[in-house]
Amino acid sequence: MINQLILTADRLSTKVDPRLSARILRKCPKISVPVELHGKKIYFFVTPSAMLLSDKSISPYASSQLMENLNTLSLPDIYPMHPTVNINPSNIYPTTPLSYAGELEAQRKSHIHFMLMSSDVDCFKQEENPEIIESALLANTFAAAVAQARYLYGDDVRELPEPVTMNVGMFHVTDWIFGSYQLNTIDLENSSSKNVFWLHRPKSLYKKADYVDGIPVLQEFSPDFLKYFVALYTSAC
Repeated sequence: MINQLILTADRLSTKVDPRLSARILRKCPKISVPVELHGKKIYFFVTPSAMLLSDKSISPYASSQLMENLNTLSLPDIYPMHPTVNINPSNIYPTTPLSYAGELEAQRKSHIHFMLMSSDVDCFKQEENPEIIESALLANTFAAAVAQARYLYGDDVRELPEPVTMNVGMFHVTDWIFGSYQLNTIDLENSSSKNVFWLHRPKSLYKKADYVDGIPVLQEFSPDFLKYFVALYTSAC
């Protein structure tokens, strides 16, 4: 399904802007990123289904005026809960980060434009707790953005010279949820800067995707979904 969606979006978008054809599709990359938070080293390990990479970055979505307004806002206080609750200490992971960009350095395609991930659990049906899939999408996107920022600006970067901006989609069967992310800082404790995550409403590729008498059935393809997918696919131009 991923291949067909990318192929369709590519055919539609390159007619509008031929520059988009210069991007490359990386299948099943591995991204591992250690991040220190409240004295703990948290290790993110992300395995997207595919990533669309380019030699050009996506321009920041948030204007300087919007960022000034957002930076004055205070985040909710979740005390007595701790931000790293349920993340139990362990020492089984190496601390050397793996980056998607190392093997692609010669091709100079080091900017993530669109990251696509699959969800093993059908969180979309858990209407009473939609935060599960939203949180997973945010955490995975943050990890990928940090990996890209460190590749561009060095492992010690905290405040980014230029924001890292990307689009992301997570799916289970034919149900999708999309987001857009702008990373401005990796310092989540002391920085006055804010990172911005735009969460888009869930979309379905088909109205019905099920088995009927043992036969897979897909009904009522959604043109609205394809328009949305192509819009995110082409957002770099």
